[in-house]
Amino acid sequence: MKSSLGNPDFLIIGGGIFGCSIAWNLARRTSGSVLLLERRELATATTPRAAGLIRNLNLKKGQTPLKTLTIEAISLLGEELEETLQWHQVGGLLVAESEANMMHLETLEKHAIEHRQKFQWIDRADAEEMVPWLDGASAGKFALLPDDGFIDPYLFTQFYARAARKHGALLKTGIEVTALQNSGNRITGVQTPQGDISAGCVIDAAGPWAGLVALEAGWHLPMAPVRSHYWITSKAPEFKQPQPYVILPDANAYARTEMGGLLFGLRDRISLNHDPRQLPEDLSELRFDQDPEGWNVLEEQGSELARFFPGWGPPRLRITSPGLLPIPPMVSSCWGPFRMLKDFMWPQVAAVPESVHPEASGGL
Repeated sequence: MKSSLGNPDFLIIGGGIFGCSIAWNLARRTSGSVLLLERRELATATTPRAAGLIRNLNLKKGQTPLKTLTIEAISLLGEELEETLQWHQVGGLLVAESEANMMHLETLEKHAIEHRQKFQWIDRADAEEMVPWLDGASAGKFALLPDDGFIDPYLFTQFYARAARKHGALLKTGIEVTALQNSGNRITGVQTPQGDISAGCVIDAAGPWAGLVALEAGWHLPMAPVRSHYWITSKAPEFKQPQPYVILPDANAYARTEMGGLLFGLRDRISLNHDPRQLPEDLSELRFDQDPEGWNVLEEQGSELARFFPGWGPPRLRITSPGLLPIPPMVSSCWGPFRMLKDFMWPQVAAVPESVHPEASGGL
């Protein structure tokens, strides 16, 4: 059965921030028709569970230019929609305690100079004045990235979607891709319960389910859905003033303000992954049997976090948000065409604890 949605030049599977960003960029940069399919609603899987940090600098190859383009996209989306896309350009504070992490900051400074990005060394007193909850006694270096900040990833995605539609892209929700169509080594379209759709190019932006989509073409993606979650504390005076986000690599942690409290995340020492075939469609129902409520990581790493955030503790926690990040090996970035497969692409950026994917979305 043929679908009534026609034969688009570009068909995108997945309506998260990547899928909607790709739809926007294709619709405004090409003359081809663009169709995005999302089985639920836009930005309701992993996207709204990201911390939304916008970090301009990253030593991984190609990441800094992507993030620069994301900053530009925020402004451009506002112009196209004649509505300001609010984001909190409060800066970012990097705190290093170990010798290795202090050397990392020195390397990052050189990277900032090379890419003409702002980077400032500050002292402990200035850091603690900017971030009242921070205890920097054990740290050796503090760096401020004044152009960084954070954004609501759900809102960001909705702006991408609205702008994509304005440029003529068709974004359809409630339509699940059940299989890929192929002819020889070429992907020719997709199958859905509403009918088959032929397409000039199919783009797999299905997040933690992307590997299952690729398997339809007989291709194994080197990735696994890995737990990434954060907690939000109760409201307190030390979290009220505008303040930069904070990266604490020696505690495997990051933090930013949220709703008068502090949102912070910790990286699992041993990453917990999930079989994508057993993921619930609604990720709010997701639980890991090894640590259902996320308390193990708090118990294991709470003492490390307490060196920098003495006031933290389970009684102050108000919200926990479990989530997933689709992670390729070595936590590197992977995107582009599949070898030996024509007209099938996989745009997937690996994420570290800070949930980088919103900050790379503008350059896809």
